[in-house]
Amino acid sequence: MNTATLLELVTNIRHEIGEAPGFSQGISALPSLKYLCQRVQQELYAAFNWPHLVVDVDEELAPGQRYYTFNNGLNRDRVLDVFVKWSNSWIPVSYGFDPLIYNASIPEESYRTDPVRKWDFYASFNVGTQLWEDNQYEVWPAPATAQTLRWRCVRNLRPLVADADVCEVDSNLIVLTVAAELLTRMKSADAQAKNVTAQALFTKLKGEIMPNQTFTYGGDQSPANRQQPMWGRKI
Repeated sequence: MNTATLLELVTNIRHEIGEAPGFSQGISALPSLKYLCQRVQQELYAAFNWPHLVVDVDEELAPGQRYYTFNNGLNRDRVLDVFVKWSNSWIPVSYGFDPLIYNASIPEESYRTDPVRKWDFYASFNVGTQLWEDNQYEVWPAPATAQTLRWRCVRNLRPLVADADVCEVDSNLIVLTVAAELLTRMKSADAQAKNVTAQALFTKLKGEIMPNQTFTYGGDQSPANRQQPMWGRKI
C-alpha cells in the first residue's frame, strides 16, 4: 500500500488535475482539498475490509454475566468474526438471536453453560438520563466459567487532519478518486479517463488481496454478511 501525508496528497491531486502546486488560486482551495481527502479516505475505508486495518480485540467474560460494554478499541460497526477460547481452542461465536432462544435456557433462572455460542447487540434505557445506551452486547448462554471472547474487526482510521498525518488507504487511490471528482465538477474532458483509472486501481488492489472474491462497492456490512479475511493483530 502506498502512503502519503495529507499535504502530499493535496500536492499530488493538484498535479493530477493540471494545477501548479504554488498557484495562488490553489492556495485558497487548500481547505476544500483537505476535506475531500478526508472524505474520500472514509468512503474507501467503508467500501472494503482492508486487511492491514483488521485487528483482534480480546475481552474477558465473567461467570454468569450476560451483558457487556464494548471495548473502546473495538469498532462494533465493522465486526468480521467473533471467537471464544474454550478448552485451549478458538471456537466461532455466531451473530444474532431473538427472545425465543430463552425458551431453552432462561437467564433469569441462573442458567449457565459453556462455551458461549452466540452474541448480539444490546440496548438499555437509562431512566436517569432518559437516553438509550446502545454501546453494549449480550452473549448466550451466560458462561458458567470465565472465558475470553476475541473480536476480529476493522479498526477505526487514525486522524487525517494535520499536514503531517499519514493516510491509511492507498494514497494513489485517494488522489485519483479526488482528482476524478474535481475534473467532473470542472466538466473537464479528462474526467472520464481519470475515473476509469481510479476504478481500475480500486479493483486491482482488492483483487490482489482476495483474487477469488466478488466485491460490491458499499455492499452489505451486516455482521452476518461481511467479508471474512483471516488477518488480524491483537490489540
